[in-house]
Amino acid sequence: MSMIFNKFSLHQPTNIDPNSALISVIIGSLCALIFLLINPFLALFLVAVMSLYFRVPRLIFFFFATLSFSMLFVRREYGIDWYPESSDDVPAYVNIYFSNLDLSFFDLWNRFLEAPSGNEILWHIPWHIILNEFGVGENTFIFLHYIANFLMLFISMRLLSQRYWIALILVYFFMTPLTLVGIAHIWRQHLAICLFISGVALKYQHKSRAGEWLIYMSIFVHISLVFFIFLYWLFLILRKNLIFDSKSSFIFWISILMAFIPLLSSIAITILDSLGAARIMGYYETGNGSSIRVFLLLIGYMLPMLVVFLKYQTDEINQLFLLLNLAVFSIVLALPSANGIYDRLLMFTLPLMGIYFYRCLICNGSGRWLAPALAIIFCIGSYRMYIPTIENTGVMSFIGNGYAFDPFMGLVNMLVN
Repeated sequence: MSMIFNKFSLHQPTNIDPNSALISVIIGSLCALIFLLINPFLALFLVAVMSLYFRVPRLIFFFFATLSFSMLFVRREYGIDWYPESSDDVPAYVNIYFSNLDLSFFDLWNRFLEAPSGNEILWHIPWHIILNEFGVGENTFIFLHYIANFLMLFISMRLLSQRYWIALILVYFFMTPLTLVGIAHIWRQHLAICLFISGVALKYQHKSRAGEWLIYMSIFVHISLVFFIFLYWLFLILRKNLIFDSKSSFIFWISILMAFIPLLSSIAITILDSLGAARIMGYYETGNGSSIRVFLLLIGYMLPMLVVFLKYQTDEINQLFLLLNLAVFSIVLALPSANGIYDRLLMFTLPLMGIYFYRCLICNGSGRWLAPALAIIFCIGSYRMYIPTIENTGVMSFIGNGYAFDPFMGLVNMLVN
């Protein structure tokens, strides 16, 4: 079945010769002009629709889109509260960055072995070099980190599909706007996620052994990826036993998984409570609206994913994305009020859910639905981004110094002002 996706990923989207130098120059120039003059979110939508019919030069897109989004995101107040009980992580990253001053690589390695969480070696090494060899200051560090996050995201989507990669970037942002939180200030985890996705794409889309290495390397950028490494191993076991090839077997084993993880979590909570682990138990305090959130996850997310899997054709990448989402949903079931625990997991899996649906549309739907689907996703996602700004909360309230929705906040405007 993966050959079906390969067909859609490798063919060019237009009857016009994609190798035509003139066409390439025109499309590349148009892409650059759009990002120069228009808000990067709106520009992304326009270029994504254009990419369905013409090949957009990847280097042109990488340069202008990465710079445009990085400029927009770097223009904000730092150390703020995004919403109640969620504060900005960037000041902590700045402190961690400067903690590497005058340390040796041997010191970095020892620190990682002593306490892996927060000291992941693959995240610290490049910033250690930038700090100690080039003396890069705080503002430049923040800007460079945004560039790294956006560029890694764009590369990972390019690896997933050579034809629809820009459309997948738009889906990544707008299908579940929770992704903006990760890019805005949860940098290490987002980089690790992009590395994991790139590894999956290399292994299953490009049949490269390097993919396996990238998957495992992701835990050295953020230790939370250990959870997804275990799920990846589970996926390999299920694939080896042909579980995904039988719909009934898949439903049976997934039902066991969905029940098993909450059971283990409930036991863990009971043990922690009996030990009087007050600090850890604080994560499980009830929050407002948690029941509604669980309901929406189950009805709005899980069931459609299962229906699509059972009814339509899919491939290994979508099967893995489905498994990752269902596993996290089971944790939400077990700990419906423990937002502090599963929010970071949802930031990983929910964007993959959007990619899952759009890849299924590519494989099973008519090409004429691809552009309307992007328009619907863009409109709904924009509305969801805007709603929190009414109460002056959420990422979009602060991005671009309050001008995140200005349609003319393009690169020229940001550079001039």
